[in-house]
Amino acid sequence: MAFPCSATQLLVTTFLLSFFFSICYSGDTISVKKSITDSQGGTLISAGQRFELGFFSPEGGFPNRRYFGIWYYRRTPRTVVWIANRDKPLLNTNGVFVVSDEGELKLTDGNNKILWSADFRTGANSVKRKATLMDSGNLVLSEEVLDDQGKVLEKVRWQSFDYPTDTFLPGMKMVEGMKLTSWISPTDPAPGTFTFQLDTERDNEYIIYRADSTMTYWKSQAFRNPFGFDEISPLTSFLLSNFSTRPVGTRPVGTRPVGTRPVGTRPVGTSKSIGSKGNVKPITFPKNSDKWRTTFSNESDYNNTRLVISSNGQIQFFQLEEGGSNWSAVRTEPNNPCHVYDVCGDFSICNSENAILCRCLPGFQPKNQRSGDSRVFRGDCESRSHQQCKKVVDFLNLKNIKVGKLGKTEKAGDEETCRKNCLNDCYCDAYSFVNETYRAPVCWTWSHGLNNIQEYAGDGHDINVRVALSDIEPLKRGCRTCGANIIPYPLSNSPNCGDLMYFNFTCDTGTGQVFFEVLGGKFRVTNMNPKQRKFSIQFNCTDKNKVGNIRELNQSSPYRLSGECSGEQSTLVSDIRSVENRRPEELEIQWTLPPKPVCDESSDCNDWPHSSCGNATEDGARRCTCDEQFRWNFETFSCTSGEENGSSAQPRGPLSNLKLYVVLFGIIATAFVILCTTCSVCFLRRKNVANITGIRGNIEGIPPFHLYESERNIIDFIQSGQFREEEKKSIEVPFVVLENILAATEYFSEANKLGQGGFGPVYKGKFPGGQEIAIKKLSSGSGQGLVEFKNEVLLIAKLQHRNLVRLLGYCVEGDEKMLLYEYMPNKSLDLFIFDRTLSLLLNWKMRFNIILGIARGLVYLHHDSRLRIIHRDLKTSNVLLDEEMNPKISDFGLARIFGGKQTEATTGRVVGT
Repeated sequence: MAFPCSATQLLVTTFLLSFFFSICYSGDTISVKKSITDSQGGTLISAGQRFELGFFSPEGGFPNRRYFGIWYYRRTPRTVVWIANRDKPLLNTNGVFVVSDEGELKLTDGNNKILWSADFRTGANSVKRKATLMDSGNLVLSEEVLDDQGKVLEKVRWQSFDYPTDTFLPGMKMVEGMKLTSWISPTDPAPGTFTFQLDTERDNEYIIYRADSTMTYWKSQAFRNPFGFDEISPLTSFLLSNFSTRPVGTRPVGTRPVGTRPVGTRPVGTSKSIGSKGNVKPITFPKNSDKWRTTFSNESDYNNTRLVISSNGQIQFFQLEEGGSNWSAVRTEPNNPCHVYDVCGDFSICNSENAILCRCLPGFQPKNQRSGDSRVFRGDCESRSHQQCKKVVDFLNLKNIKVGKLGKTEKAGDEETCRKNCLNDCYCDAYSFVNETYRAPVCWTWSHGLNNIQEYAGDGHDINVRVALSDIEPLKRGCRTCGANIIPYPLSNSPNCGDLMYFNFTCDTGTGQVFFEVLGGKFRVTNMNPKQRKFSIQFNCTDKNKVGNIRELNQSSPYRLSGECSGEQSTLVSDIRSVENRRPEELEIQWTLPPKPVCDESSDCNDWPHSSCGNATEDGARRCTCDEQFRWNFETFSCTSGEENGSSAQPRGPLSNLKLYVVLFGIIATAFVILCTTCSVCFLRRKNVANITGIRGNIEGIPPFHLYESERNIIDFIQSGQFREEEKKSIEVPFVVLENILAATEYFSEANKLGQGGFGPVYKGKFPGGQEIAIKKLSSGSGQGLVEFKNEVLLIAKLQHRNLVRLLGYCVEGDEKMLLYEYMPNKSLDLFIFDRTLSLLLNWKMRFNIILGIARGLVYLHHDSRLRIIHRDLKTSNVLLDEEMNPKISDFGLARIFGGKQTEATTGRVVGT
């Protein structure tokens, strides 16, 4: 009786072991009607235990979002290489991956809804299909077929290598139509902003597109020989070509459509990765890339490598470090902000060592520049003088330059011949004569624009850019240009130019760079702003001794610090740092107004008409003195008549009778205006019939704001029956007289008009104290009226939050109703989102900060403010951006106040957007 019992126990034990084994480990293959379920933790593991297929949540991301994909087996942190449902995540653990009855691969949720599928239906042989995870990281759907000799072969119907996400693995081949699309962030695998693919317009080249695949972000070989070698590294090219020297992107006749790989076959039972090649033809590397030849010369050297398009737009080549613990980024492109395609536009030069990335070449000016802020300048530059064929021209000699545009080559025996060839061609913008020992001399010329100009490139060449001589002629005794840098008067780098008081600059003719020498130090000048009399120097902000020495400039020289040492860079491509992976540190310095020019005799003053060499001044030097009736103008460094001079002139010598009369008349007129103003104020105060309490504080000391409600029109407006008693007491915002608004906006001139909203036109204004404001003027044809106006006056003043626009005042004059807000220089969010150029300024960090700021503003409105307010018209045009790109919610005309426990309300009309 014991034997049957033992047999039964053995059978049950065997069954249970096989059952639990099937749950814990499913091998590298599943067949028809078999599935992998998220709730049971099922996965596929490749035969060599290199890759794993299953469900996961990205580390650091949303834990409730589940994705189905492939990652490296037992690597911490998890390194994902392919995802099926990156744009349709599961929100629970009910996901199922199955080879269906029809032989398809399907990913479904708990309701059997298909989230992803690989559809290759053929019918008869579907029962013999299976999905296998290869050691190459390739998921292959295959089926058994018989060839003409009756031999069983395994035919590939679909493979993940044909449809990559953000990662390219050894064994794949980049062909036309294949794309790598970045994650939206390092923790969110949804399709992001950047795509990497073959460039369809050029052979064997690659391109990164941004946004909707219409904006080029980066191109390989953007800096073409002889001005820089191929920017896609040889090791990356070798991997992308699948270790072949065949032209990348070509497909044999009869292969499958664009975006897929040729269907492959292999004998049943073999385990060779689909897409690998047996005979590898070594690629020929450039001579300056021996570093890679010794490390990545064979196909086997790439076993532990991968290529990824990152969320910030970089194509990154990774290699697993020895010991298999960490991934090391061997190569990254673009690895320099200046490598971003056309980042500065035509005739604008890029230097990644500078805080201000882009600047126009001398003799050129920006076509457009937001708010005059050179830190966010982006766009083409144009010549200050047009029709250069009709003008006397010269050439800027730029040192160590790379250019993106491939020039035209022609034979020239020497540089002078090359120069003349360009000079005789009206369309020639630049030339470069290249004479190297290992090749024949070549004359390169460029026409119709010159873009991707990168300065300070160690492997660059000299290039000469055509410019009108009148556009680069120095002002009077100013110094000549140094490379792409100007040295404006009075700054001096030579005894023969500028003012010797400012002889602290040198020009390095070998590099075309300007240096500032002071207190035993030598600092590279990174930016020059003649209008503000400021320049910036490259500086080590952590060197306290040098910082202390520089601070002594205020006492011992005509220079003074105008800002703190900082490492901020312009926001065009702030996610990409320079090769050294550091931000440039700079110090801004301002120079004082210069005295009149030094002279020894009258002929030295010929550059300054209406002047002659005067007597010695306090410093012992003779200086040019303006003739009678003229004064020295410190803005133009010239002698101008009193009528032309303006406020910047400083008179010298006795005044003529005419000048005396003008001065006396001005004093009398000023006194009369002051007397009239005083009388008007006293009269208005006496007519004050009510003094409305509750008006808080002042507004940064701006005189035009009247913090007492003394105007009869506003009293009449409040007492007109439009306001309830409690509302009259709730007005906590100052009243502003119309005259001051008219003066601030120059009588609502078109030049000050910022835009048009539902409320009416919006104007920019500036009060005498210097504060800038925005004025919303209620239009008679507006769809909004008194209710919305009253809403703004009553509500916004009670709200105090950094992410809400501040209401500074209001005005009512007859039928005119106006609201005064703090001025937002970057205008509204919709301009940045929907403008293809401005959208480039919004990197992911900035976008996240904007989203976070809007959310904080809404939390304050809904929960934290003393009033519970629902905005009802929140849209991108109602989110304004200040000078630091901080978001501020505006336009509360349609807002509603809710009770503390109120959760819903009704409205009598359709409102909002």
